[in-house]
Amino acid sequence: MTERRDATWTAELRAQVGALSLDVSLDGDAGTAVLVGPNGAGKTTLLRILAGATTPGAGRIEVAGRVLYDTQAGIDLAPERRRVGYVPQGYGLFAHLSALDNVAFGLAHGPRRLGTRAHRRDRAMQMLEELDCARLASSHPVALSGGERQRVALARALVVEPELLLLDEPLSALDVASRRATRAFLVEHLRARGKPALVVTHDVRDLRALGASVFVLEGGRIVQRGTAEELSADPKSEFVSELLDVEPGREKTSK
Repeated sequence: MTERRDATWTAELRAQVGALSLDVSLDGDAGTAVLVGPNGAGKTTLLRILAGATTPGAGRIEVAGRVLYDTQAGIDLAPERRRVGYVPQGYGLFAHLSALDNVAFGLAHGPRRLGTRAHRRDRAMQMLEELDCARLASSHPVALSGGERQRVALARALVVEPELLLLDEPLSALDVASRRATRAFLVEHLRARGKPALVVTHDVRDLRALGASVFVLEGGRIVQRGTAEELSADPKSEFVSELLDVEPGREKTSK
């Protein structure tokens, strides 16, 4: 793979997961990138590989100058050492822990371990305050709305100060009103963070709001890359045409 000179993270990966054959090369800068594709294309598998939850057959991952995985060099950092924040579908919160303890969990097991439980909880509360959800600290996930769980899960991912943030369908479980408000919050927060993020979504409104570079993954391969406008102007597949509501080979014109 030829790396972009301004790339903050790069990944070249090959994996066989069940019937899925994944073979991708992608990279990104310090902004947000979006990953789209039909069901079964390998989006969640790709995020799990970047996070260290799934091991590929071969490849290399580098984030912020650190090699996280390299089959040739024999490098395979454990998830807790990768400095990668991962919010899976459903948010992955521990039902038996309060919101505060869910956020503090990452500090007990991640690269930024703090010495005492009290220190970890103090830092977790600071992160909840930054995300305007300190009031949720004593609540358990079952008592939270979808938007509140999303923010707590994001706080848990961010508290370890990740070099790369991975969000898998972070808004998919929300109702219309909650989705709109949480989307606005997420866009603002990702822009302010100043570090790379990779967001999986099926919603073109998320894609356009983020104003991000877009990777199109189909059948385990990256088939197109560009801004929403670039993809609209020249969709390379039926999926892209349907997602952006344009005819193949030409951009949709306003009526």
